[in-house]
Amino acid sequence: MGPAAVLWLREVRTAQDALPWIADRCDVSLRDDGSFEFTVRQPSAFGVRDEDWSTLGDFHLDVQPAEDFEDFDLPGLGRPPVAEMTVSAYCSGAANHLVLGQVAQILAARFDTVVDFNGLLGSGSYLPDEDSEHGRRAHLAEVDAFVAALPGRVWTLPYTLHGGSRWYSHVGDRDFLDAWLAHPRFHMI
Repeated sequence: MGPAAVLWLREVRTAQDALPWIADRCDVSLRDDGSFEFTVRQPSAFGVRDEDWSTLGDFHLDVQPAEDFEDFDLPGLGRPPVAEMTVSAYCSGAANHLVLGQVAQILAARFDTVVDFNGLLGSGSYLPDEDSEHGRRAHLAEVDAFVAALPGRVWTLPYTLHGGSRWYSHVGDRDFLDAWLAHPRFHMI
């Protein structure tokens, strides 16, 4: 599986609410569970270079009720989302990251929402395996300084993994996503 992005929706939606924009640019296959898969018809419309077309895979879009937000501290974000629209790529690679980022950008504007990147962005996106709390804080400070230098708003939100340990994810507004898409080290997670 490739990268994914989660749009935090403020009202209940279905995957079909995203269809008008997606179907205009992509071939869509609806699934019995209400989600759909899509294939980009003209990758150049997403800025994908001709030589990268062969690496472009299919994508999936699904909407689920938002759960487990009691672990999140949401300063500046207001109330927790009621639904999560997840857009994911079945393949990794620069072309897939670019299309995913642009689809997330358009849908975030369409639904007036923020994007959860499913992890930490920037250099050193993964926390070191060291047990030192000082080392973890220093690493988080470095990653946070990197993303804070970009326009827009970005939050680093902690959450609890199944084993009880803590992890972090960046959540950004549309202005942040616009800047991240233009950054030379752009990638999705």
